[in-house]
Amino acid sequence: MTIPSFLTAILKTSVPMNGLYLPFDRCIANLQRFCRPVLFHNDDPTYEVSARGSSLLLRHQGRAFVLFSAHQLGIGAQRRRPDEAMLILTDGTSARTGRGPDSAILVRHHDANVGNLDDVILLEYMLPPDDPALMAHFYQIDFAACVMPSQINREAILAIFAIGYPTQFSRFEPGYDEAREESSLEVASGWCPLYLERTEPSVWDTPHRLPLQLHPSYRNAIGDPDGFSGAPVFLLHQDVAHQVQLAFVGMITHASHDGRFMVYDATHLREIVLGALDRQQYSAT
Repeated sequence: MTIPSFLTAILKTSVPMNGLYLPFDRCIANLQRFCRPVLFHNDDPTYEVSARGSSLLLRHQGRAFVLFSAHQLGIGAQRRRPDEAMLILTDGTSARTGRGPDSAILVRHHDANVGNLDDVILLEYMLPPDDPALMAHFYQIDFAACVMPSQINREAILAIFAIGYPTQFSRFEPGYDEAREESSLEVASGWCPLYLERTEPSVWDTPHRLPLQLHPSYRNAIGDPDGFSGAPVFLLHQDVAHQVQLAFVGMITHASHDGRFMVYDATHLREIVLGALDRQQYSAT
C-alpha cells in the first residue's frame, strides 16, 4: 500500500494493535480487515447484494457489533430494514457465510433538541464462543478505558486517517453457476484510506460533529465522497511516555466535495455502545 510522502517520517513507527506491534503501513492494512462495506440482501436473482457506504466491525466486552450511520438505510420507499443487512464472515474452516444481524439498535434520544445525534445504528451478531475465527473479524475496543479524542493534545497527534468504501470504487462482477454460466452479478467494493487533519468549526457544519478535512499534502483526490458515511476514523498520537498509540476518533456521517468531513466523536459513540449493553437508554427495533 502506498503511503503519502508527508507520512514517511512515521513509516517505521510501531503501533500497538490487539496485543501486537505493527509498522504504520501495516497498521492501516490490518485495520482495513475490520472496516467493511454495508451490504444488503436483495430479493433479486440477478442483483442479490447491494452496498451502501462503510462500517466498522467492533467488539466490546465479548459482544460483536457493526456500527454505521442510520441514514445509510435510505429514506422513503428505498429504506432498507436493519434485518436485511448482510455480513460475510469466514469461520475456522475457511468457509464464507453471509448472515444477518441477531438484533438492531437504532438510537432514540429523549431530548428532542439533540435529534441530530440519532444518526447511528448498531447491529449485533451473536457469535458462537467456540469459534474464535469469527470473533477475530471484529476490532476490540474497550470503551470504558480507551482514550477519547478530546483528551489528546493536537501537538501530540502524528496522523489522522479513515478507512472507507467509496461508491465510485464499487462495481458488479458476474457470478457463475456450476455449468460456468453467468447466473448473477456480485457487488465488489474497493476501499481506500483518507488522510485527514483537524480544522475549525464552521456555521455550515452539520451540528454535533467533529469537523475534519483532507490533509493539504494528500494529493490523492477522492472525487465524489459518496460511500464514506459510516467510515471509522483513527489517529496516531504520542502519549506522555512518548510511545505511539492508536486511538478511535469516531465515524464519518457526512462529507462534501471540497474535502470536509463531519464525524461523530468517539465520546458520543461510547455512550451509544455502553447504552446498548444494558438496553436502557436506547430503543431496539
